[in-house]
Formats: sequence, structure tokens, C-alpha cells
Amino acid sequence: MRSGYTLVTTLGLMILISGLVVGLNTLVSGSIRNSAASRANLSADLALDSSLELGQAIILGNITLSATDKARVPFDGAPIACTLGAEFASILKIQDVAGLVDLRFSSDELLTVLLREFTPQDATHSLLTRIRENANSGRFLSAEDVLLTSGIQPDSAEWIGAYSTVHGRDHRLARDVTPKELVALMASAGQDNAGNFGASPSNATFKLETFSKSQSGRDAYSSSLYSFDYSNGLAFTRLFEKRWLRRSSPGKDLSAMLASADTLGLRCSQLSLN
Repeated sequence: MRSGYTLVTTLGLMILISGLVVGLNTLVSGSIRNSAASRANLSADLALDSSLELGQAIILGNITLSATDKARVPFDGAPIACTLGAEFASILKIQDVAGLVDLRFSSDELLTVLLREFTPQDATHSLLTRIRENANSGRFLSAEDVLLTSGIQPDSAEWIGAYSTVHGRDHRLARDVTPKELVALMASAGQDNAGNFGASPSNATFKLETFSKSQSGRDAYSSSLYSFDYSNGLAFTRLFEKRWLRRSSPGKDLSAMLASADTLGLRCSQLSLN
């Protein structure tokens, strides 16, 4: 009887110890996975930071060139492919806000063109009024936030926000820095006229977009707005920034992404940054 009790007690202790070991292994494995994920996220953040610094360096390099220099880069949002070591690649877009539709000053006709192209919602007078009132309220730093608050669906707001701003100078765009897709869209709608063009590049406020992809499968995206102050030692001021991190398949499309972007824009090596 006593030996049976001892056996049951021993088995119970073994089950308890086994449970503790399994729990400890699970905890350790989870900590390792979390640690690896944290390192991957940190690396993705650093890749974005590097891309943004490259963007600022490109802007500074442009400023040293005369307006007629052939090496001068028009900041019209064309993709720039950057290799950041062996692990990361990045697509960088630099957009002078003078080439974007300013939601505060845009004509109803031009704003309607954007709405009809990128959203199924009707471009009603009340919607146009809401967008303009929110854009002029001073409460928003990004066009996308203005559009979302005005009732535009998130996917549509993202598309329209790519071609609009609340940091321009008037209703006219600077043709030299207007994205080619936007110029084509305006032309197809009969809005490619002197009334909508005629401004000069701001050379002072820039929208920077970066998309980084890692060989290990970590993607990161950043959209930010910087103002450039000539009088303050050539300093940049970040007005706002949004970042997103996500997981993707390891190594997927890293080289393809760079090759695709190279056909559309510049490479960092062409700008003597590598």
C-alpha cells in the first residue's frame, strides 16, 4: 500500500516537472521569437532612417547646383532605388509639394478629377466643401488625414493623398515637379491648362516616401514631410511622419523591386551616394 502511494506521488511529481519544463521551453522559445522580431523591426526602422537621410542628402546636393545644371534632379516623386548593404533595399520618393494638388486652394474641377479617378464616391458639392473646410482648418498636417475626416474611404484617401497636399502656396502647380501620372490624369480630363500650372518649385517643403524590404522578410514604409530652412544652417524640420511595419516572405522580390524601380527613376549610385 505504501509503495503504491509512493509510486503515485512519484508519477505526480514527474508530471508536474514535465509540465514545468514544457512551460519553460515555451516561454524561452517565445522570448527568442519576440527578440528576433524586435531585432527585425529595429533593423527595418534603421533602414527607413537611412533612406530618409539619403533623401535629405540628395535634396542638399540639388541645392548646390544651378537651376540649369543637367545633374539637377526634379523632385517629382520618381522612384530612386537604393541598396542598403546586403540585407536591405529601399525605394525612395522625393516630392516637392509644389507639384501636388493643394486641397485648400484647388478648384472644384481639379479636385473632382482626383475623386472620380480614385474613389467610387460621388464628388458632391457637400463633399468638396467638407474637404476644403477641413484642409483650411489648420488641424491636419497631411492631405490623407483631411480626406479621411471628410468621409473618404481609407484606400481611396491613400491614393488621393499621394497626389495632394495642404502645404502648397496657391492653387497652381509647378509643372516641372508634378508627378507624370498626375499630369497625364489632368490632361485626360482637360485640366492640363495655364489655370492649373504656373507655380515654381518650392525648393523648401518636400514629401519623402520610403519603402524598405529586407532579405529576411521584413517590410517597412514611411511617409513624412520635411521643410528646409535656408537661413538656419541648411537644416531640415520634420513636420510629420507615419510608419508601418509588416512581415513578408524572406527574400521575396528584393532584387525585382530594385530592378523595377531602376527602370522608372534614378539609383543612389548615380547620385554618388553609395
